[in-house]
Amino acid sequence: MKFFGQSIHGIMDLNNDGIIDVTIGGIGGAALYWSRDVAELRANMSFNVDKINVQQPTCQIHGKDTVCVKTRVCFRYAVKSEKETNPETHSELKELGVVYGMCGVGGPRVGPVWGQLALVDCGNDEKCIADLHLKATPNISSLVIKAYQEKFHVSIDISNSRDNAYNTKVTLSTTENINYVKVEPKDKDCELNHTRAVCAVGYPFLKSNALENFKVLFEINPFHIRKDIIINVTATTDSEEPESAALLDNFVQISIPVKYEASLTFTAKKTMKEDHIILKEKETAPSVINDTSMIGEEMNVSYTVERDADRQSPPLRLTVTFPFMTQAENVLLYLTHLTFSAGIICAAHVNPLAIGPTNLYKRKAKAETLSDYLLSCEEKANPCRSFSCDIPSAQFNQINITFRVWKQTFIQGEFSSLFLKVHALLENMDESFFQLSKNDERREVNVQILKESRGGIPLWIIILSILIGLLILALVIFCLWKSKKGNQQVESSFYPDTVDRMPKSKEVLSSTSSSDSDSEADTKVKRKKQMTEKPAKKQKSGESSKTSSESKSGGGSSNKKDNMFQIGKMRYVSVREFKGKVLIDIREYWMDQEGEMKPGKKGISLNPEQWNQLKEQMDDIDDAVKRI
Repeated sequence: MKFFGQSIHGIMDLNNDGIIDVTIGGIGGAALYWSRDVAELRANMSFNVDKINVQQPTCQIHGKDTVCVKTRVCFRYAVKSEKETNPETHSELKELGVVYGMCGVGGPRVGPVWGQLALVDCGNDEKCIADLHLKATPNISSLVIKAYQEKFHVSIDISNSRDNAYNTKVTLSTTENINYVKVEPKDKDCELNHTRAVCAVGYPFLKSNALENFKVLFEINPFHIRKDIIINVTATTDSEEPESAALLDNFVQISIPVKYEASLTFTAKKTMKEDHIILKEKETAPSVINDTSMIGEEMNVSYTVERDADRQSPPLRLTVTFPFMTQAENVLLYLTHLTFSAGIICAAHVNPLAIGPTNLYKRKAKAETLSDYLLSCEEKANPCRSFSCDIPSAQFNQINITFRVWKQTFIQGEFSSLFLKVHALLENMDESFFQLSKNDERREVNVQILKESRGGIPLWIIILSILIGLLILALVIFCLWKSKKGNQQVESSFYPDTVDRMPKSKEVLSSTSSSDSDSEADTKVKRKKQMTEKPAKKQKSGESSKTSSESKSGGGSSNKKDNMFQIGKMRYVSVREFKGKVLIDIREYWMDQEGEMKPGKKGISLNPEQWNQLKEQMDDIDDAVKRI
């Protein structure tokens, strides 16, 4: 056989011994190899107890209570050969000691390797009959998915009202639009298999009248979209349970309705030569229109809808509403062009009047009153027209609209300023799965139209404004004069005999400079002499008798001089009687051209009560002066 080993095959079992045979090929033939039994080995294990109770320690290892079991392991073997020289079978028995120790919850779990489950605390009949009760409650009743990062949890309570429930498990089977995250608390253990999570409860068994509770957390799977989330929760045990109605509380189905918020960007952009249109006073418009460019200013509006590349979005419908014609049948905004992306379907009347070289438009606009209220599309009797476009679920869609402002209507209309508003409404066409954000539903663009006034401001308004201004000015002057005159009358009431005209600044300076040239002693003598030589005014008959009596008693002019006390240059404190009341004056005086001292307007008058209050506070005033 040439080229032995150029091929090898190891799948077939030709002699049916359970071991794969090997076939090696070459040119012109193949060799088949299989194995042959050499020996047989059999093992047998026996225990010195029939039952093992893992909750009752029987020995100590390293100071820790554990469960110890004695085990007898027997091995039997037989050697096979082509020549049966000794047909006897040799056996060897060895006794082994096996120690089984519980390592706690964190240690490895060793399940039973024997066929029948060892039951503990199951009564005299040694038959455990458990009764499980399951409750599963989600923390949400519905869910709106916005960022695809939403999480929620299911709270699970499981209890056992009868015998020990061995190998109790809670299984959660979910739909593919959610993923298992984790279980709380951390000492619980759940095994995940695709959309199925199995959580062990109370291993190795759930005791009688015991209650276990935990939470299982889930998150949204963005790659699968459903209108609901379904979670089937089932409790199982290896122990027996009563039939019929008792098993109904071992299963709970949770259904959570779901909606997805469409992740998209909706924009509206206006393009014009100017942000607003100004109509001059004598501006005109063509009376005959044979092309849409003769209508007026052009306004372009571009709507774009762009969705996130990693997320799905529903089919949409865009409805555009614009002011078209007034009640007087004057055109406002005229639709001239409409373009859109592939896949979009629009139903709109472009150039509805079919204006063109062969179809002239000759109708003249009528005069009417225009305002924002009359042109609003939100009123019932509105002048607006709408059209719609169906937008597929694509990553980018765009719709371009061109309007013309009908200039002739606004030249004939009566207004000063108004806005033409174009509204756009985006609607969701698949409400079973998706919903739109309130911020992505509406867009609005507008154009302002201003009109210059004819003739400017009327003359009568200008004249009336001037007269009102003069009247206000006169009223202010009168109030100031009245206030000044009232102050003078109050001042003269305190000094009816002595208050005289206050000199001008030049007179005060001349008198002051002349008095300063003399010595201070001579000035005092001169002042006193002048005060004694002051001419007496005419008195009434009643007053003359009073004055004569005062002079007889020696209290005439000398008493008046004694009642004045100088506290500074041209400043005096005087005590006088006025209308039966005693007044203390602190006042500044001035000298007239004749050398006579006159009281000035600067000063105060105190009654005795006020004077006493001033004296009581003099010490405090002195302290305040010293502190400054």
